[in-house]
Amino acid sequence: MHMFLLVAGDGNIPDLLEPFADYGGEGTNPNAKFDWFEIGGRFGPSLSLKQPRQLRRFFGLLPGGTASCVLNAKKSEVDLQSLLANPPAALLFQGQWSESVIFAKSQDAEEWRKEFTRLFEQIHGAV
Repeated sequence: MHMFLLVAGDGNIPDLLEPFADYGGEGTNPNAKFDWFEIGGRFGPSLSLKQPRQLRRFFGLLPGGTASCVLNAKKSEVDLQSLLANPPAALLFQGQWSESVIFAKSQDAEEWRKEFTRLFEQIHGAV
């Protein structure tokens, strides 16, 4: 199953996720939430921005453009309305893992949206 996880905080994403990894699915980590991950996932950048971000040129060879969805952003750049309308399945913030009920429907989904909103308000800086 593929899920969108929002990692908030300063640091290297693999380092922040390490306490929740069980690479190879060996079952050796009682706190494991996954056996592998890919930054950006299979679907690419998913954080919608309030305003498109200007892209840098690659060694001046490719024209710069803009991006309205990115992998990393400051909280102030994120389109909060879009994020809260369809929150990620889990949030890792300050070493604490919070997650929605898998395949949440109606009331469970609404409870997760409220909890995610509460947690997201506590985040300062980068997401």
